[in-house]
Amino acid sequence: MKILLTNDDGIDAISLTILAEELINLGFTNIIVVAPKIGVSGVGRMLKMSKDDGIITSHKRLISNHIIEYHGVTGSPALSVAHALFEILIDLPDVCISGINKGENIGRAMQFSGTIGAAMEAAAQQVPAFSLSLENPFKDSWSELVNENGEYKQKVRIAAKQFALYMHNYLEVHGSFKKLSGHVININYPSTVAKDTPKVYAPQSKFHHYAWERAVKRDFTKPYLLPYKRAEHVQYFEPQSDIYQLMVNRNITFTALSTRFENENPEKLNI
Repeated sequence: MKILLTNDDGIDAISLTILAEELINLGFTNIIVVAPKIGVSGVGRMLKMSKDDGIITSHKRLISNHIIEYHGVTGSPALSVAHALFEILIDLPDVCISGINKGENIGRAMQFSGTIGAAMEAAAQQVPAFSLSLENPFKDSWSELVNENGEYKQKVRIAAKQFALYMHNYLEVHGSFKKLSGHVININYPSTVAKDTPKVYAPQSKFHHYAWERAVKRDFTKPYLLPYKRAEHVQYFEPQSDIYQLMVNRNITFTALSTRFENENPEKLNI
């Protein structure tokens, strides 16, 4: 099975390496990594970013005693996938896995996710795709936790192990991911993820789990990031939705999406 790994956090993201390690540990050794050369988050399925788009830096890395090809693309996550499918690879991969993202992609936030955008680009070419994200704990940034105590890497490792096992078990039953062609399975892991965290199928919420705040008076000629905060009262969101199941019930959520950004019936896809 040929696996295309990508992300929006950049080719050097530790989560990408950990995911590759855990896939290899379960026997998935035919892996190629094609991802943005640097982190490019929040760009959705954008393809055009700069005049330097399409510059590719290639090398090989030793991951769990296997030589893996790495291709860093100057450009967006979706563009990286396009170069993988139409330039770097001779044949289409059997599956594209995007992630593990540093921060959840749920509710209306899906629409600007670079992680999901990369997976959508693969799905648009009829390549079965998964997008994987690990919830931000909100108490600190994950980057701070990485430096402090390695909690981020520990949680990424648990999520990667669970996903690799899910892939193994799915293929044991279905033999391939062909039934998922044209779809993205969006999986979000809570920041509290553990070996026994339940998995649930949850449709996309119609709400946004972040809320913009009014901008302060400022100099329009200077760069500025609009302030935002975590949405209040998520416990009143739709009980079956991805936001509620992840943020309130603390479950791993599976949401089946089509390239039309519509929720799909998970039973139809056997996920």
